[in-house]
Formats: sequence, structure tokens, C-alpha cells
Amino acid sequence: MLRVAQAASSEDFTKFGVAPNQRRTGATASKPEGNMDGELNVIQNPNNWLKCFRPVDEGMAEFIADFVTKCVANGSHIGYSQDATRTGVFDALKALGTNDPSKIKTLVNCDCATVIGAAVYYSGLKLDSLRKLCTWEMEDVLGGSGAFIVITDKDLLKSGKGIRRGDILLRSGHTAVSIDTDEQTGWPRVLLDEDGLHFADKSGELTAVYPAIPDRMLKDNELRTKDLDGNAWYLYSEKGSGTYHLTSDRTYLVTCCQRNSANSAADTILIVAAHRTNSHLIELKSGNSKATVSGLSLTINRSAAYMRVSITCLT
Repeated sequence: MLRVAQAASSEDFTKFGVAPNQRRTGATASKPEGNMDGELNVIQNPNNWLKCFRPVDEGMAEFIADFVTKCVANGSHIGYSQDATRTGVFDALKALGTNDPSKIKTLVNCDCATVIGAAVYYSGLKLDSLRKLCTWEMEDVLGGSGAFIVITDKDLLKSGKGIRRGDILLRSGHTAVSIDTDEQTGWPRVLLDEDGLHFADKSGELTAVYPAIPDRMLKDNELRTKDLDGNAWYLYSEKGSGTYHLTSDRTYLVTCCQRNSANSAADTILIVAAHRTNSHLIELKSGNSKATVSGLSLTINRSAAYMRVSITCLT
């Protein structure tokens, strides 16, 4: 059975708790699931979620799951409240200069959303809005960050099938983090959801995220086009600019060619060595389309109508 880690309720099972009285039973660092009724706890997945925010970076997913589990295990210091003290975990780590909640030795509070906001922030996504994160704004903050795939598949969310460790789960008024992975979970080669197209390589690892731009994209029989090797192509019907969020420090092959003109002199072929702080771009073939890379964001300025763009992970 899948389990979720969460900030649940105060010491008297109300919305607001008192920091000097952290309710905690049976949790240890090695076995945080022993705490089934503390203010922060681990429970079996209730399978009634409405949305899932899945980190596109596997390292971020692991950090988030580990972070919230450590908060549960540190339940003698970390409690629950929705009052002004709910930013306690975030603020304590900022003051300590660490991203490890097991090092918090003062009495602090959080609520279900702010403990996840702190987990996401200290995983490396430095958004100020995460400090006071609320459940009702998670769609805008997390979904709009480019760091998460938003999943709304009702069957998956109700059954738990396909849930992965580090998934952030949301229902009306509450959120939690999965600390387990469904044994039957496997990455399909291409994932389609309301945010766009997500490409996975042969190993099943997610390597690039493609934004959906319906007003600029040509469709063949209402389907996005793939070549014979299964690589995903975006087809555009006008000139324009698109930014692609690469998900990890890797090397990518980028091709921009005019449709039905694979040998055109206007084609552009690039190698992008993507790194969060120091990225490089090399032109193998210089065409009319231009590209820039900053961190893990690749921007392509398309020169012609009927442009075909592909991004493939090489390493």
C-alpha cells in the first residue's frame, strides 16, 4: 500500500496548534511511519486526490519525499498550525543555513502546504511564494513553475496506480507527498497531459519538457507528429519564439528545419550542453533560426513558417 507523508492537524486536532506542545507518538528517524497520529504523520494513501504535481527532475522528487519524511521524524520539534507560525519550518532552515529539517531543534510549526512549500524551495526552486504556500494557489505556483508535470488522471489519482515517490498530491483543502512508488509504475515514452508533451528516453527517464502552443502548432489528424525513431517533433505554422524547459544537466541535440525541406540551407542544428548555472550552445549548422540557452531554459526563435523542431537527449 502506498504511503503519504503530511502535516495533518494540531495537538488538539484543530486548525491551530501551540508550538510548545507538539503531539508525537512513536516516530523515529529510521521508522517515521511509526507516527500514525502525530501532528505530522505518515498514513496509507487515501486515494482521493484531485491533482498530482510530479517533479520533472528525479533528484527534486527524491529530495521532497525525504524532506517531508524528515519533518515527520522530527515531530518533537515540528508541529502543525495554520496561524502565523505556519512558516516555522521554512524560517528555521533559513536561519540555520541548511536544507535539512532534521537539524531543527527549536519548536516550530507548519501546515500541510507550507511544509511542502519549504520542501520545494530547499530542493532548489527558489520562489518567494513558496514560504506562505496555500493549497488553493498550488496550481499557479507549482504548475506555473515549469518544474512539475500536472496530472489530473482520475483513475490514477483514485487508485494510486502510477503514483511515484516525491509526487505532490492535492485535494480540496489538503496536500501531501507520496513516499512510495507504485510497483507497476513505468514511464511511457511520451506523456501527454494538459500542460503539453513530455518526452522520455529509452531508459524511461524523463529528459525534456515541451510546452503546448496550440495556436502555433500544426496537427496531423489531431496528433503531434513523431519520426520513425519515436522522437517528438513540434510543427509550427508561423514564425515565432518558444522556450523549452530542459529538466537536467545533460547534452541535447536540437534541430530546426522547414517542413518538407530537410536539406534546406535554412536548417539549424545545435548541440546544447545544459547546466543550471553554466550552459553552452554550439551551432553545427547555422541557419536562419537562432537559439539561446540560460541555465535549463532553451529559447528558439523560429525563422520560417512550417518549422519543425526536435529536442533529443544525447547524454
